[in-house]
Amino acid sequence: MDNRTVHFSTPNRTGRVRVAAAAVVAPRTSEPLHYWLDESGLCELVVSRDFYLRYRIGEDPRMVEGVVEVRDASQFTYA
Repeated sequence: MDNRTVHFSTPNRTGRVRVAAAAVVAPRTSEPLHYWLDESGLCELVVSRDFYLRYRIGEDPRMVEGVVEVRDASQFTYA
């Protein structure tokens, strides 16, 4: 899912930082996945439930504690 598709506020055109929060909801039985695209291509990461407590948006998620497995995801298309 692309978070931009579920965004309910107008653009921040002020000179101040606007605090934001995000949530991830998934069934307990599901395998948490995170996707990362860089110059080498798209990869799929199987992550622990604690991964999102440590991950900072924009950093390479492969270096974050909580990554269980990194898989090639080049078979997927993206825009």
